[in-house]
Amino acid sequence: MYRKNVILLTGLPGSGKSTIVKNAVEMLVTEGAIKKCDIFGYKTIRLFDDAGRLEGFEIVTYGGEKCTLATVNNKTADKYMGLFVNRDAFDHIIVNEFERAKRAVHPLICIDEIGLMEKISPRYTACVVDLLQNYIHPIVAVIKLIEKDDFLDRIKGLDNAVLYAVDESARACVEKEVCERLCALVKTL
Repeated sequence: MYRKNVILLTGLPGSGKSTIVKNAVEMLVTEGAIKKCDIFGYKTIRLFDDAGRLEGFEIVTYGGEKCTLATVNNKTADKYMGLFVNRDAFDHIIVNEFERAKRAVHPLICIDEIGLMEKISPRYTACVVDLLQNYIHPIVAVIKLIEKDDFLDRIKGLDNAVLYAVDESARACVEKEVCERLCALVKTL
């Protein structure tokens, strides 16, 4: 049987995808199935202004690096949906985090999130596709719910991936399945 080592979560914004990943990883650490130092990847954090409007995004890697990913304020050459994108965050910080994971003995990679903004960086897209297609260790990733996009459809259609659709009615069930699958994958390390 072909080993499905990639877990993908998709769904509408606010459906709980990132929370499921966070809870699953915390459960693995609490149970001693994996050490915090063996977790790689990044979390995306929304930044809001004082009025509650989206001001941008920041990333925090599991290796401890933190930087602005996109913002309405700092003008760059790359723009996505009204946000100026820090391509260097994709090209160097995230790619370097993935390279760190490749050198680890028992890594778990968590990616929050893969979407259209990421296509601004060909280096990132090539790296993440290669990682998802060819890496043998467990990967759990949140992927944007968009239909008919070559980059995202390619990832969602990988033979070694299981795709979960998260919505309010199925969230608890999906979380349980993701935790069980991730735990089983980590135990094979």
